[in-house]
Amino acid sequence: MMQSTSALEQGSFNSPPKNRLVVLRREFMDLTKDPLIAIVLNQLVYWSRRVQDYSSYLQEEKESKTNPQFGWIYKASDELIEETLIGVDRATMCRYLNFLIENEWILRRSNPHNPWDKIPQYRVNLRKLETDLFELGHPVPSEQNSTSQNATSTLQNAQSTSQIATSYTYTETTIKDDKQKEEARARIVKMREVWQSHMPYDQFELTESRLQQMEALLKREFRDDLEEWGRFCIRVKECPFLMGQGSRGWRIRLDWLLNLDNFQKVQDGHYEEYDRPMMVFIDPPQHPKVTEILDSIKDPKWKEWCTKMAEGLKLPSGQMIEKRLSVNDLEVIKDAWFIEYDDDFLVWIGSHDQRVLNKIEDLRVKINWAFKADYFEGRSFRTRLIEK
Repeated sequence: MMQSTSALEQGSFNSPPKNRLVVLRREFMDLTKDPLIAIVLNQLVYWSRRVQDYSSYLQEEKESKTNPQFGWIYKASDELIEETLIGVDRATMCRYLNFLIENEWILRRSNPHNPWDKIPQYRVNLRKLETDLFELGHPVPSEQNSTSQNATSTLQNAQSTSQIATSYTYTETTIKDDKQKEEARARIVKMREVWQSHMPYDQFELTESRLQQMEALLKREFRDDLEEWGRFCIRVKECPFLMGQGSRGWRIRLDWLLNLDNFQKVQDGHYEEYDRPMMVFIDPPQHPKVTEILDSIKDPKWKEWCTKMAEGLKLPSGQMIEKRLSVNDLEVIKDAWFIEYDDDFLVWIGSHDQRVLNKIEDLRVKINWAFKADYFEGRSFRTRLIEK
């Protein structure tokens, strides 16, 4: 799987090499905590070096442009799946890309010249990527014949911001100090305790491999929020099929859930057998600010969904399954709207403000349920920045 720099450089600047090579870089693995996401990130870095406006792209990185115009890569999810050879479906690839976007290592936008074009454009945030790698103890190695030797350093005389976009050999470094490791392990121990409090039959040891997978899941899907993880465990426990009431008597185990495709199916409600008509919405909170926010929403469908988010949801047993969104959360996401429900069973949410979309993505675990009443078969939702 690993490949030397010289072999990678043999590829065309306009198309991937005929003999496709998949590169897993240790520094990207340390950064993302997930080998597949690390491969996707490396592929985007590979393409960022081959954009036609590369020099202008580097100049924007040097100047920290807030609204960059250069360095954008026109890339569909299916293309990335084919190029990276990682064998995931489109929804999983979208989750990987969303994770990279949430951490600000890549940027995404819609085609500014055609708002109906569904294929997104991506841009590697070299400055942020270099900063985070440097904090993990991964200095950016120098490279001869770099096209950006005149770029200035942004990190304690570190190499040029463009050098992260070039292929380089890996040098092992320490990724966390002892305190960080202890804190991370404590979170995973607590994560296991919460899971086993609901699924006591699923006993297991925290092997190194399992610990890394759990840490990646908690960070990627729950933003290191153990309370959110606990609410997810309650959802699992309330699902009869996952608790062994199916025809085969199969019961969910954490090792099965750590597979990202399996997790997404559970998250999107594929195994839930709730009696939907018996679901009870909580009375809306008597808060004048909530009413003001809801009244300001122009799109009727988004207003309907935000109203549900403001109310919360519980099961017939009385167990609270989804909490109300806070007033602050509603205030941030109000300026969005429903775009469409496409053939891939995805709900699309749009906004003119990337900050609104970032907040909606941050709330993914909390709000995905609100769309299910209208699109029960929908897999999930996606966001799209719409230029004014």
